[in-house]
Parts: sequence; structure tokens; C-alpha cells
Amino acid sequence: MPVEPATLDDLPQLVELLGHLFAQEDDFHPNPALQTEGIQRIVNDPKIGRILVYRDNGQAVGLVNLLFTVSTALGATVAILDDIVVHPGHRDNGIGTQLLSAATPLCKS
Repeated sequence: MPVEPATLDDLPQLVELLGHLFAQEDDFHPNPALQTEGIQRIVNDPKIGRILVYRDNGQAVGLVNLLFTVSTALGATVAILDDIVVHPGHRDNGIGTQLLSAATPLCKS
């Protein structure tokens, strides 16, 4: 399966992907330095969350980012889907569906 956990080696590609995502929103503006710091924090500390990437020929062309928090309603850890993006040149190929399918078990553990 081409979906796997992100690594620090993926940083440039993940920052680029987030740039595509944030460019679509009026409220967010891509800031590579801030995106790099955020990705590093998540990748380095799995208690914060998980970033999964979809790879095509070794290149990260999609990502899903889950952040963990505590639900007061459930009294348990829950996952919030914070970001999901597929590179514009790879859309409409089911990559987003595969990313969500790979992320779902992490939300149930």
C-alpha cells in the first residue's frame, strides 16, 4: 500500500502539499517556516498526532493529518482530522479515499 507514516525526509513535499491546501482558503496563508515546524512537531511526537502520506514513485503526493486531544464527552483520546490534501496533478484517482481508509484505524485505537 502506498500510504505510510510521514518522516522528516518528507518535509519539503509535505510543506508543498500544505501550500496547495492553504492557498484555497482565505483564512490561511502558506508559511513554509511555520508549516515545517508544525510537521516536525507532529512527526517527532506521536502523542500529538500522525501524518500519513500517499506515495507515488517515492514522492509524497497526498497527506492526511490527525491530531489527538481528549474528549470531555467521551473521557477518552480522540482524533481530529486537521488536514487532507492531494497534489492537484494526482487528484481524481482515489488517493483521498485511500488516505482516509488508512487513517481510520488510527482513530479507533
